[in-house]
Amino acid sequence: MSNQDPTSTNNRRTKSNFNKINQHVTSLFDSTDV
Repeated sequence: MSNQDPTSTNNRRTKSNFNKINQHVTSLFDSTDV
């Protein structure tokens, strides 16, 4: 549980994906706000 490479890699990938979506959503909201 302490040293799990697969989990770490998966977490990293999920974080990257989330970041992309977050940016997209933020852009959408920004456009709607303005």
